[in-house]
Formats: sequence, structure tokens, C-alpha cells
Amino acid sequence: MKPLLISLLAALLTPLLAQTPLAPGRSPDSVTPFEWFRRADDLTNIRMPGSAPFHMKVTFYAHPAVDLSLPKTAAPRADTPVPGRPFVISGDGTYEETWISSERWRREATLGTYHAVEVRADGVRKFQANSDYEPGRVLMLLDALLQPIHRFNLEPELEERPWKWDVEHLTAGSMHYVRIHHTQVMGQNEFSADLDSFEFLPAGTLVRRTVASLATTWQDDANFAGRIVPRTIQIRSMEGDLLDARVSIEPLGERPDSSQFDLPVPPAEPGMTLQNVSSRSDAGRGTERSDPPAWPPEQDAPPGAGLRVWVTVDRTGLPREMELIAATARPAADGKVPAWLQGEAAIVFRSVQHSKYPPRIVDKSPCEFFAVVDAIHGNN
Repeated sequence: MKPLLISLLAALLTPLLAQTPLAPGRSPDSVTPFEWFRRADDLTNIRMPGSAPFHMKVTFYAHPAVDLSLPKTAAPRADTPVPGRPFVISGDGTYEETWISSERWRREATLGTYHAVEVRADGVRKFQANSDYEPGRVLMLLDALLQPIHRFNLEPELEERPWKWDVEHLTAGSMHYVRIHHTQVMGQNEFSADLDSFEFLPAGTLVRRTVASLATTWQDDANFAGRIVPRTIQIRSMEGDLLDARVSIEPLGERPDSSQFDLPVPPAEPGMTLQNVSSRSDAGRGTERSDPPAWPPEQDAPPGAGLRVWVTVDRTGLPREMELIAATARPAADGKVPAWLQGEAAIVFRSVQHSKYPPRIVDKSPCEFFAVVDAIHGNN
């Protein structure tokens, strides 16, 4: 194992090594993947019925997309991607949540000029935002905050073809941890193994998740009302930093003013929500793959070279944000991007921007979702 990974795992594992093992008296090999998922959810789910009311505040920084120095072209609107160029809303942001019960809560998010509020009270959920889509970085944060373990991991019987998971018992130096992963073979190339993995402490606490080249880590755990609340969340891709967040939580003191739970808008449709479709209990996995454009024959790229682009798709099926999250080549020490990567990235971005995706539907209501585009030289 690489020294950097050992150091990272040491930082993640050290604070909670004294926890009680997940299954005392049982062989670790006998614990099923779904027992690990359910244990992690039990330890960290602060929004279960009967949980203690709380106020949470998160400050975060959304890093800019990787700069590929692609040719500049005009954007059709100020809030949409430039055809052929990456685009994400970045900068400082905040998220606040007041939670009394599963039937009474308020969430508010800001990032740049984006601002949205979602409330549930008196059996009605309402949603108000100043944009017709939620920035990808906001969706990534809420996915990590609200449901690090998705429902299809907790209830595999909901899936028509449940994934099969492998369990590994590993060490980082003298420390033990468990890694559960799923591998789907997609051809012989750099991105042939579409690897989803989860890493747990022996007690069952989730410390790291990797899905579609995005790695989320939860660190600096605090105890709140008998459950674990990570105070630091980091999201990375193979190409660099995406988001860094600091979380604070405290018991809800005096009952908040009831006006906080009302918005001057009609009840929201199921798809109108801050929460990404991949976290919606009835929406499936929420990340879909799309066919990449043809690799141009004039690009001088090594066989098997490729890239992966992450796309935020709005509720109408239009791509709104896109960025490079993985590639088989990195910029050189002088910051220059290989010509083949620059050329193919421009083609993929332009193709994505002019595409339309089938809307993802939840309860007959279209939802925002993520799409992944893989372009591999020699496979197109």
C-alpha cells in the first residue's frame, strides 16, 4: 500500500480505534456486506424517528473545475456552460439545517449567487430556489451529509439485480479496517474497472467512500446524542480537490419560530428538492452513463488513453455543469495539458453541452441527477 494512503487511513482510523467491534464473538469474515452498511447507518443517522432535535451549520469551499486551457467560446447564457468548456459553480458556501423530526425540518443552502430553502411541516414539503437547478457541488455535499449509505445498499431487496460485494480485511500500518467493494468489468482499458468501495472501522463506522471516481472521506468525529457526526468532509477526484466542508452541530434549544417552517410557495413536487436523486429512497442509483463522442483519429493519444467527465443534469434533462474528474494523463510540471487530452476534452464537453438526457423520474416528477461520460481511445 502506498505511504500516502497509509497516512490517510491512519488519520481516519486513529480517533475511533477503541470502539467496540461490529460483531463481538463472531468471526469478522462472517459479517455480511449489508450488516456493515446497516451498522454504519445506525451509527451516523441523526435523522431517524425519535432522534434528538438539532441545529447544524456547514461551511464549505467548492473548488473550481480543472483548467484545461481550452479555446474560449461564447456562452448562450451567463449561468450555463460554455460549449466545449468545463463549468461548475465554485467558491464559499453554507448549509444550515434545523431538524425537529422527520416531519418537521428546514434546510437552507447557498453557493455564490445560488440560494435555496426547503422545509417540511404540517405534512407538506415546500421548496424555493433562485435557480432552476442545484449546483453539482451542493448536491455532492448533501449526498455526503444526508445519506452516506444509500437505501439500495441498506435494502438490496429493492433492486431487480442486487450488486454483489466483496469484503476485504486490511491493515494500514498496525491499524485494521474493512473494505467492501464492487467491480463491474467494462473492457480492457484504464477505466475498465468501475469500482465502488466503502471503508469501515472495525466497529462499523464509515470513513471513506469511492463512487465513479469521486472519493468522500468523513473525519474528526464528534458524539451527538449517542451518534457519530463527522466534523470534516472532503470530496476528491483523481484530478484534484472538489469540496472541503466543516460541520458543527448542537442540540436545538428553544423551539424555533414557526415562521421558519413556512414558505410563500405551493407544495413542492417530488423532484423539486435540494437532495440529489441518488439519495432519494425511491430513485435508484442516480448516476447514469452516457455514450461518449467518437475519439478523433487525428489525436495522437496512446492506446487505452481516456478521460471521465461528470455532468450535472437538470430536471428537464439538460446538462448544466460538467468537469473532468479522471484521466489517464496529468498536466506536466509546467502546467501544460497533453494535446490529446485537451483535444478530446474539448470534443466531449462540446458534445455533452449539446446533448439532452432522458429526465430521471421519481413519483412522476422529474429530478436532477448526475451523468458520467467515459471516452476511451480505441473503444469508440
